Formats: sequence, structure tokens, C-alpha cells
Amino acid sequence: MDLSAKQHLINLGGKIEAVDKLSLSAGKNLEIASTLRETKTSTDFARRVVDKMSQLKVSGEKGKLSLQADGDLTVKGALIKSQGNIEAIAKNIESATLAVYNKEHYNADADNYYRLNQKTEVGSQFTAKNAVVLLAEQDIHLRQAELSSKQADVTLQSSTGNIDIVAGKTEEQVANSIKSSTKGLFSSSTELTRHQHHYTETVGSNIDGESVKVLAEQGKVQVSGSTIVGEQDVAMVAKNGIDIVAETNLSKEQDEHYSRKSGLLGSGGGIGFTIGQKKERTEQEQQTESVAHSQVGSLKGNVTLLTEGDYKQVGSIVTAQHGDATIMAKKVDIEAAGLDYISHYKRTFEQKGLTIAINIPAVQAALAAKNTVSAVKKVGESKNNRINALAAANVGFDALRTVEQVGQAIDATKALANGNMADANISVSITYGQQKNVQSTDTQGTKAEASQINAGKAVNIVAQGAGENSDINVVGSYISGKKSTALSAENAINLLAKEQHHQERSKNKSSGFNAGVAVSYGSNGFAFGITAGGNYGKGYGNGDETSWLASKVGSLQSQTSLSSQKETNIKGSQVLGNKINLKAQNLNIESLQDTMTYKGKQMNVSGQVTVGYGFSASGSYNQSKVNADYASVKTQAGLFAGNEGFDVEVKKHTDLKGAVITSSNQAEQQNKNRFSTGTLTYSDIENHSSHNASGFGLSSGVTVSGGDAAKEVGGVKLKQIGQNHKDGSSKVEFSGVAGVGSQGNWGIAKGLATALAGYVNDNGSENGYTTSAITTSNIQIQDNQAQQSLTGKTAKQTAEEINRTYVHQDVNKTDVTKVRSDLEQDLAIAGDFVDKLSDVGDEIYYRIEKNEDNIFVKKKRESGCKSLECITYQKLEVDKLTVPKTKEEAVALARMYAHGIMNTNDQDRLAGSIQYGGKDYLENDVLVVRKPYSSIGAELVFTVFERFRAGLNIPSIFGASNASREQTKIWGLLEQYNKNNPDNKVDLKHLSHSLGVSSTKNAMNWASYKDMKFNNTRLEANTVGTSYPMRNNTIGGVLSGGLYDQGYTEKASELFKEGKVSYAVAPGDLVGTGLGLPFLPGRFGLGIGNTDTTGKNFSHIPLWSLIMGDHTKAYYKDETVINFLNSKNNDNKVTKDIKSYHKKAWGQIGPKTSKFEFNNGIIINDKGKAQ
Repeated sequence: MDLSAKQHLINLGGKIEAVDKLSLSAGKNLEIASTLRETKTSTDFARRVVDKMSQLKVSGEKGKLSLQADGDLTVKGALIKSQGNIEAIAKNIESATLAVYNKEHYNADADNYYRLNQKTEVGSQFTAKNAVVLLAEQDIHLRQAELSSKQADVTLQSSTGNIDIVAGKTEEQVANSIKSSTKGLFSSSTELTRHQHHYTETVGSNIDGESVKVLAEQGKVQVSGSTIVGEQDVAMVAKNGIDIVAETNLSKEQDEHYSRKSGLLGSGGGIGFTIGQKKERTEQEQQTESVAHSQVGSLKGNVTLLTEGDYKQVGSIVTAQHGDATIMAKKVDIEAAGLDYISHYKRTFEQKGLTIAINIPAVQAALAAKNTVSAVKKVGESKNNRINALAAANVGFDALRTVEQVGQAIDATKALANGNMADANISVSITYGQQKNVQSTDTQGTKAEASQINAGKAVNIVAQGAGENSDINVVGSYISGKKSTALSAENAINLLAKEQHHQERSKNKSSGFNAGVAVSYGSNGFAFGITAGGNYGKGYGNGDETSWLASKVGSLQSQTSLSSQKETNIKGSQVLGNKINLKAQNLNIESLQDTMTYKGKQMNVSGQVTVGYGFSASGSYNQSKVNADYASVKTQAGLFAGNEGFDVEVKKHTDLKGAVITSSNQAEQQNKNRFSTGTLTYSDIENHSSHNASGFGLSSGVTVSGGDAAKEVGGVKLKQIGQNHKDGSSKVEFSGVAGVGSQGNWGIAKGLATALAGYVNDNGSENGYTTSAITTSNIQIQDNQAQQSLTGKTAKQTAEEINRTYVHQDVNKTDVTKVRSDLEQDLAIAGDFVDKLSDVGDEIYYRIEKNEDNIFVKKKRESGCKSLECITYQKLEVDKLTVPKTKEEAVALARMYAHGIMNTNDQDRLAGSIQYGGKDYLENDVLVVRKPYSSIGAELVFTVFERFRAGLNIPSIFGASNASREQTKIWGLLEQYNKNNPDNKVDLKHLSHSLGVSSTKNAMNWASYKDMKFNNTRLEANTVGTSYPMRNNTIGGVLSGGLYDQGYTEKASELFKEGKVSYAVAPGDLVGTGLGLPFLPGRFGLGIGNTDTTGKNFSHIPLWSLIMGDHTKAYYKDETVINFLNSKNNDNKVTKDIKSYHKKAWGQIGPKTSKFEFNNGIIINDKGKAQ
């Protein structure tokens, strides 16, 4: 069938079929195109599709389908198919595409919609069983076209123009939004989610045949994002150049999530709720590129690419699977594709409203237990042993606080159950607050996708014909032939790495405030205060990275040759070959370092003020920073030869920077290596990686008690803040670092603890080298004079030095994310520890050390009093005491008792004075030295400190508590009375138990420091369950010559002219004896008392004996107090058990004592021997 037209021949959507021959010809233009149909149901729905496809078909086995035009041949979205040949001849040949689209918009409102827009292209197909030939006088342009021959060749030929084989595009745009709102009885919420994306993807042209020829006799060939494959040979010949380049797929995405809740917002823990508004918005944007390779390849034959112009290959692949790959051009550029990416993330959180929080002891106890569990999980998580130790200490603090709060919760629950609101410790706070947090992260960078040239046999690349412009440039690409790889350039060969970079910028900012009232209900009824606070924080993180995608030329299994008439430059890249031949005028090989720098900083500050009957203010500040620096060679540049060695001939100069020219040991042993150059210079590269992360936090506060200020406003009581002095005047107390300057040595110790424990750092560094080397003894440096002038060394010296084993010590890049996360965790642990330690220190300083009511008078038992409940006591104004005028007044000051730990109230202290003092202390007035109880943590820390300073005996540094000082004042008053009344003296009877012994030792230390002497007063000291050594015979005391752990008796003999020290230590009382083996004297034990037992040193279970009563029950003084203190037990079982216990431990009722008497400094034991 022949169809011809003198002018134009147009087939729109027509279907033309023939068996043997189909010929369409036009005197001018020939157009074959499918038709489109467009439908629109509304402005929201539209579609354009192919209506009628234009088809040309020849069904005969040897049929011929011919298209010919004297003008242009244009084919759009058509199917051209022949069981024989296809031949197209025209001035210009264009296989274009038809644009189709789909639009679906579902719009409910401005916040609820789904909008889809799709665009794509429909290309043409040329399919034949035999040959497919396109011949154009000028240009051939194929877009998203398919040309295929099952059994024969595909030929594209242009006489004077260009041949373009390019890709089409498909696009999809989606915009989706969903908004939902809910309303409840107490709150309402709104949630909005939006998503947008715009995807652009490449749909390439595809050409395949038995063999493929692309010939641009006078023009240029361009292949973009498309594929050309031949079963046999593939050839491209172009006069003006060949471009084989990749296309780029683009993905843009944008997501937004917004939520808002109003009304009742719930609580952040505990009992309470917030009424207000909370808003949160998250925004994300990202844009990424991916590569759509061009591919030119042969499955069984050769690939030949020849041009008299330039050859350019970007992000594409050329493959001759079983043959040769040959490229010849004036200039050759083979380069990796650069793919950009960018992303943005931002999160904004805002909340404001009225918060009502109810503080109930039971809830606080539960939260304390939860905090303890959380603290346990943090132990051992840090790589820093110091931080792990602090985490373990935090667990201890939290556990003690939990125990204490559980006890308070039990007491408060009992009070509630009994209707006693005053002791229920319930408080309520009502505050209005606002908080806003904003954080954002922006990243951008470029990744590289390598070009490749692969051959089953040989790869040959030649740049010639342009003199100084005939270079071969290989950037971030791979070139390899299984048989051989050869590069030859009329000018230079440049094997370079492709740069990749990544940049990250993050920042955050937060601010907020709160203000309101705090209401409590206690023994004095309701009270309120006003509170206000604020917080502010900001930070940033800036990171920059550079890395390199190396070029690799050759294969270790084959021969590799490089020949350039000028320079050969190898930077960050490698040449591989079983045998390597290289010839150049100059050779420069340089390794490149990947680099990374990071700088980040974070700062947070907060403060709170409360005003009532008194004033308090607190604040905290913390800061952290992370810096990292990295530079290291990942891929060492050089020539890497195998068993056949290397032959390198450089006419002029060779320069190596961290580079290597090497082979297998076998090649060197068989003398297959040769290196010849005019002159040689070389240098090594130092690799390094370091990071420095540090942070610190501190907190401080001040409390000013009310003093003379008004205690109520408008008839409503103000919340009491702080404690007044006992005279009612205002007291100022500092906490945290604010107390460093005002708390004396306590403050200094606290400041040191904050500086040492509160500062966290993580430093690390690695160093390595990438050395230059030529691993052969066959090194010839031709120009000895120039070499010596250049380096100061002879050619022989240089050759001997460069012949060495090369070293490549890569270092690890710092994981900044992990370093930053670890620092934040460590800083939180350290800060928590410092705060807890500071709180305990403040408790000790203000509630124990500087307490103003430290001694009270236990009154003697009145007639008819048979239990502890009828024992009375009264406050003693020590500062108002004067020297006794009568013996009766002196006797009232002559009996003292210092108690041990965990005496939480005065009833415990009264009971102790009677239990350990016996009938004498029951029937007489006793001055009880009160060590106030603040908390379990403060009690235990103070115990350690009190024992520590008792042993060190440096009151000028460690001071003494007010209780110890008041003791010494009373001793001084009694001493003055005895001095004034030499014929009517009164002895000082002093009883102490457990920690009270160390406290008394500190009182004696303080008296000595104040140059007090008691030459007229006899001391009758009695210690039980002692926490301090009675004599200077412990290991620590002997080794220090008495400077540490000076014996209690020795100290007493220094102060008092005469006296006696009696002591009792139960066999299983580890506080008194220390931890040791049975029958081992306490002075050799490990512990705090280190005093030999005065009982039967029988075999016992140390810790169990302590629990069962060896530190308390064992020291009932006599049977009178056993019966008195346990009078409520009608069955007498308790008293019988105690007496039985005594007989087992002591062999009698009441503890067995040992004693030391002293006179004028001479100490005599209970056997009458001086010691």
C-alpha cells in the first residue's frame, strides 16, 4: 500500500495496515499522531487521554514499512510496527510525545480536601523484526521513544545535524488536608494534618537491536536519561561530540501537623489539672534528587564511541559485557552526577492556662518511688565511671527520700482517717502560666552517583586532536576492563574524586512564666502565699561535612595503562592493575581527607519567687557545649599493582601527598617493579578526630523568714516561709551556690562539690597518618642535581627513604548525636546529684549545725510516774545561763546525754537518756543534747561528717555544731562554779550513745580549740555503742601518731584534770567494734567505733546481731529502766526477752563496762596499769 501527497500527509489517529509493503510519502511534511480526548465534568475534575492511537503495521515476514518526507517527519504517540523492516527518511525526524493529564480535586472546605494532579507523556514505538533505520538530513530527536529490532540492526543517522535521544517526564502533585474537631464535657480539641508532594520522574527512551549504530556525520549525539542496548556491537560516531548524561528525578514533600486542645488539659503527674489551651505544630519540608542513568551497552559485542569533538558522560553507565569499550574524542569527561537534597523541620509548642495542683503525701510518695526506679535505670548507662557513681548515689538519695515520704504518707493517711486535716499536709497551688518552645533543623547537601565504564575485555579511552585541551578527566567514576584498561591523553589525565557535602543547622528557643497562689492547710488553719517564676533557654548546633567519592581505574586482575604527554593527576583516587604501566611528563598523586566540624551550645535558666509570711527565691542555670573536628583519609590515593608489578616513567617531576605506589610482594621479589622520575617530592598526611563536650549546672536560692512582718492579710493567714530566729527576728538562709560565701566551710565544701561533681565533660581524640611510599628498591631519580636542590637530599637518599612500607591509619569520625545525647544524660545525673547533695548540705547547716534550740531538760521522775508518758521536759535557754551560785544549781547542769542517729523526736531522746543512763538518769534532771532530725539523707550524711571531723580534730576548718558549742559553754559554767567552790564541787556526768560519742568528741575538740581547760571539774563519762574509738590504738590512730582518730579518753585527759571514762560495746555491735572476724579485737576491725567489745566475744553473725539489738537493746543500763520503759507490756514477755538477751551478751543484767581513769594526763586502765 502506497500513500503519497505532494504537499503534507497527515495521519491523525488512523490505523493503516498492510501485508508486504506500506509506504507513506509527502512532498513536504509527514505527520503521524494519535489523537487526544479531553473531558471536564467540573472545574475540579478533568482528564486528557489518548483517544485514537495512530498505528502503522506491516504483517508480512519480509514486509517493509517506509516513511519518507522531503520536509519533516513527525511522529507523536504512535505505534509503528513491522514484521520486516522499518525505514524512515526525512529532512528532520522527530519522535515527540503527547501530554496527557488527570485532575481530581475533592474540596469539602479550606481544611478538608484531596487534590490530585498527574501529568505524563505518551511516546512513540518503532518495533520491527528486522532492521529499523532512521535517516535524516538534519536532526533526529527522540523523546521517550522506543526503537526495537528483534533480529537486526537499529540505525540512526544524520548527515548534517544532531541526534538527541532524551527522556520524557511524569509528574504527580498531591495536596491533602484533614481537619477534625471533638468536643467533650470539659474540653475540645482540633487536629489538622496536611501533606503535599510533587514527584517528577524520568521515563527514558529505549533503543535495542542486534546491533545499534548512531551516526551524526556533522553533528552531535546526546543521550539523556535513556538506554541503548545491542546484542552485538553498539557504535556512536559524531563529529561534534557525544554526551551521555543522566536525568534527575525530583521529590518534594511538605507535611504539617497542628493540634490544639482547649479546656481541661489533664496533669503532668500527681493530682491536678490545667484549664487553658495547648497548641503544637510540626512542619517538615524536604526535597531530594535521585539519578536516572543513561545506559549504553552491548551484551556480546563491543561498544565504540567516537567523536572529533568532546565526550561527556555524567552519572551514566557504558558497558561491553563480553567485548571492548572504546572511547575516542578530543577531550573526555567522565563524571559522577551530583544530587542535591534539602530539608527543613520545625516544631512549635505553646501552652497557657490555669493550673491547679493538689499536693497529697501519698501521691508524693508514689512519685518518689517512680523517680527511684527511673534513677536505678540510669546506673551504668554512662561510659564515665564518675557519672555512674553519681547515678548510684542518686539512687541512694531517692530511695531514702522515698522511705521518708512513704512514712509521711502513712502518717497523713492516718490523720485523714481520723478527721485530722491539720496533720494531713495537704496543699494546693493555683497558677497561671505560659510556655513556648520552638526548635528547628535545616539540612542541605550533595551526594554523588558514579559514572561507570565496564568491559568484559578491554577499555580503551583516548583523548587526542586538541593538543593542550585533549585531557581525560575522570571524576568520582569507575572504569574497568577485565582484560585491560588503557587511558591515553595528548595532554593530561586527571583522575579525581567527586566532592560531597552535608550541612546541618539546628536551633531551639524556649520561654515561659507562671504566677499564682499557694494554699496550705495545717495546724494553724489555712494559709496562702503568692508565687511567680519564669524560664528561658536557647541553643544551636552547626555541622559541616565534606566527603569524597573516589575514582577507580582498572582491575587487579588485568593490565592497566595510563599515558599522558603532560601531567597525570590522581587525587583521592586509585589506579588498580595486575600490571600497571604509567607514562607522564609530571605525576601528582594526592590523598584527600573527609572532614567534619561541629559546634553546638545550649543554655537554660529558670527562677521562682514565693512571697507569704517570708520570702523565698530560687534559680538554676545550666550550659553545655559540644565541639568536634575530624579530618581523615578514607581512600588512600595511589597505584596498586598485583603480581605483575608496575612500570612508572615520569620525565620530569613526581609529587606524592599521602600517596602510595605499590605492588604485591611477589612482584617486588621477582623484580617486576620499576619507578623512574626526574625529581621526587613527598609528604605524609596527619589524620585526626577530636571532640570536646562539656557542661555544668548550678542552682541557688535564698529564704528570708517573716520576722516582724505581718502574718496575715485581710484576716487570712500568710503561708510561713522559712524559720525565724528563736527571738522572733527574721532569718536569712541561702541554698545552693548562694551559700558558698555565707556558710563558712560548709559553703566552701558545697562550692567544691558543685565545681567537681556538677561539671561534666567528654573529651576524645584519635590520630593517625597516611604516609607516602613507593614499595620497590628499583627507584631511579634521574636528575640528582635538581633533586638535591629541591629537597636537600641526593637522589639515592630520597630513593632509599621513599622505599618503605606505607601506613594508612584511618580514624573514626565522632558520632556527634551520641556525644550530645550522652552529655545531656550525664549532665542531668550530675546536676541531680549536686542538687540533692546541696539540699542535704543546706539541711545539715541550717537545721542541725546552726540550730538554736539544742538542749532541753528532762525532768526527774515524779512520784507515781511509771511510764515514759509522764516524764516531762522543758526548754533550756543556754544563752541565758550564768555560773551556778549554789550546788543545787550546779547539779542541774551536771548530768548530760548526747543521743545517736535516727532520734526523730524528743520522745525518742527522752527514752534514750533513761535507757542508757539507768535509774540515776531516771530519777534526776538530765540535760539532753538535741541533734535535730531533718531527713534520712541529712541524718546519714551528717553522721559520716560528724565522725570524720571528730577524727580529724581540725575545728578551725571544720567547726562544730551549735549543739557541741552549747555543751562546752555548760562545761565552762560548771568549771567556773567548781573553781569558785573548791570544797563543794560537782562532777560532770556525761552519757553518750552511738553518734553522740562522736558529737561529744567534737565538743571536746571545740573546747580545746577555744583553749578551755577544766582543772576543777571531774569528768564521769559513760559511752555505749560508741561511734568513736575509746583509745588511740586503732590502725589509723597508730599510723598517724594520734593526729587522726585521737582516742576519746586521750582527748578527755587533755581537757579535764581528772576523771573516768566507762564504756560498753556489745559483741555484735558493728558501730562500736567495726566489722571484723569473731574474737578479733575491735581496734583491728573495719568500721567507725573500732573499740574492743566489753562483752563475751562469742561467735556471732555481725550484721544480724546489729539488727537484732546489739546497738540498742543491749545497752539498757539496769533492770529498773527495763521495767520502766516496757511497763505497757503486761505479759512481761518483752522485759524477759531483754533480760535474757543481756545475760547472753553480758552474763548479767546491764552492760558490762570497761573503764579508764586519768589524772593529770596519766591514763590508768581498769586493772590499775598506766597507759
